[in-house]
Amino acid sequence: MRISKILNFLVVNTSWCTRRIVEWLAKRVESDESQEPNEPRAIFLDIPREFEPYLKNRSLLQVLKERLDTRFKQHVMSLEPLFDFAFAEKIPLYCYKDSFHSVAESSVSFDLLTLVLKARFGKMELNKWREVVSKDLNKSKDFAEYEANFIAERAKNISICLNLNEEIERILVELGFEIKRIQFYRFNRPIDRIYSLIGEELSENTRKDSELRELIKKHVKFIDDVIEKGYEEACRIWEI
Repeated sequence: MRISKILNFLVVNTSWCTRRIVEWLAKRVESDESQEPNEPRAIFLDIPREFEPYLKNRSLLQVLKERLDTRFKQHVMSLEPLFDFAFAEKIPLYCYKDSFHSVAESSVSFDLLTLVLKARFGKMELNKWREVVSKDLNKSKDFAEYEANFIAERAKNISICLNLNEEIERILVELGFEIKRIQFYRFNRPIDRIYSLIGEELSENTRKDSELRELIKKHVKFIDDVIEKGYEEACRIWEI
């Protein structure tokens, strides 16, 4: 029995990062080094499932763009190069993010923004940061089985996925999939490092107050860069 392969691209939601995926995929499609089929047969995006009906063609995609609110605008717009590639190659697009998971993430984003505003005025509620980030990490685990099964039911011989977390990867491996992780972004943004630090605290049962405090300060600076230079340029700067 042939094992289905999943290429898990770890990327940030910027158009320049998505172009890196497209460049990689274009080379794979053109490659004839292997007798196995090289072209991707399905693409799974880390955006809400209710967006999927709009990804059938360009006209429906335009309707989606016109209806987007600010929560998802940057994310969807950053995927433009991948949309163009999928339409040209006639590759089906799926959205694996559970809708309730997206609602939970939106709540976390609002809570983090509130904490950033407080930190800007010198009030760092470290335990509140831990509470909010821990909730998000736990929600990702809670929804992992639903999202993994959604992918498993629709995956082809070679499927592309964006930003599967470790729990989804683990479940897909248990279901018989071969996972290859490809990282196109260093995830050096302060918020990425905050998540990593709090994840370490949870697994090690430790508290690293001074490190967390410094990362929060850097995150406030990152937000300043977003305001001054734009989100995409800020991500590029902090990738270095």
